[in-house]
Amino acid sequence: MPQWFLFNSGLTALRAQSAAFNNISNNIANATTPGFKAGSVRFQDLVASKNNGGGIEQLSGVNAHQQVFIGKEGIITGTGRELDGAIAGSGFFVTNTTADQTGAYELTDAGNFSEALVTVNGDERTYLTDIKGNFLLGYNADPTTGQITVDTSGVAALEPIDVTRESALLGANATTRMEIVGNIPPDTATGEEFEFDFTILDGTGDADNTGDERVVTLTFAKTATDNTWNMTIGGTGGTVSAPAAQPIPVVFDAQGRISTINGATGGTQAFTVDWTGPTASNSVTLDLTGFTQFAGPGAIDTVDIDGNVDGRLRDIFFGQKGQIIGSFSNGISRPIAQVALGDVVSPDRMNVIQGTHYTVSENSGDLTLYDFATTTRATFQPAALEQSTVDFASEFSDLIITQRAYSSAATTVRTVDEMTQTATNLKN
Repeated sequence: MPQWFLFNSGLTALRAQSAAFNNISNNIANATTPGFKAGSVRFQDLVASKNNGGGIEQLSGVNAHQQVFIGKEGIITGTGRELDGAIAGSGFFVTNTTADQTGAYELTDAGNFSEALVTVNGDERTYLTDIKGNFLLGYNADPTTGQITVDTSGVAALEPIDVTRESALLGANATTRMEIVGNIPPDTATGEEFEFDFTILDGTGDADNTGDERVVTLTFAKTATDNTWNMTIGGTGGTVSAPAAQPIPVVFDAQGRISTINGATGGTQAFTVDWTGPTASNSVTLDLTGFTQFAGPGAIDTVDIDGNVDGRLRDIFFGQKGQIIGSFSNGISRPIAQVALGDVVSPDRMNVIQGTHYTVSENSGDLTLYDFATTTRATFQPAALEQSTVDFASEFSDLIITQRAYSSAATTVRTVDEMTQTATNLKN
């Protein structure tokens, strides 16, 4: 019966406005979801024509299409949470649905991450995951050198961010530099000595089941020559193999600063100590540039000695330029990984997986990787989150408009139904 065609406009309008209601409901429900991108419903007239498009066109209803503005940025606010991060500018975090990266690559602006324990080939690993459970991808530091190599050639170079505590070991490093600032008085009697002890590290680590601490002693003995001292370097439980001859003459100038050490200008002296129990060796540059000969007590003011003992990862947090900083048990903090930045030419044309995650489509352009440390398209903000782009005022305004449009469509269907019933009754 031809009259049934009259229902098309009203019914398609009801379906289209229902889609608009669903979009508004989803937006409002995610108004506080970090990284959520609000959607909007666009309407399209459906037109039917006779004779393969060459005849008269006839309106046959309306269709609804949702548009999510993925490229729109939300307001970035500080959270103070160590594993929160936000991208200010163009780009997204790169994630994968599986730890071995056999799943789908998804982009997101939702930067609230957490630690997840995963079993990989029988070994328990801890990775950073996002609110959807995807694995955050980037570049892990070399476990030996601590260097991070950023490769933006493609996703094959990416790996899940590994923050496993037990395996993240910061290896021991021997002391190679001692910078000493102190003073010895010029009116010291000939033959009188000042002795100072310093603790250095031999770099052997925990493998020998013995602590790395070693004691180096500097002894300054006043000579009969004005402004001249004899310095002797010793090591408890070790032998100084260089310099071969000791004591070492140290001469101060008229201003109380070191003029020469062992006949060489400047304030540095290299020495080597060979230790026993366990066997080890330290080659150290002693910097006495800040050492003085002024009236007053003989004392050490400051000491700066490098080297470290073995350390295990205790805590992690986001730093600048997308770095993940690890705090180790030996008091050292250093980058252990860096997050990747991904972007496409047309982000609004990506496929929406949910309001916070997207995949590349044939219309969006291919995924391109960037380095936070060198790119100008975006900056990384630690301890912050990009908020939802939902605007409550706009959503409630759209809700009123949609409600009226839905009521109008329902009235159309009801009117056509009454007309059809009247026509049917007249025929009968």
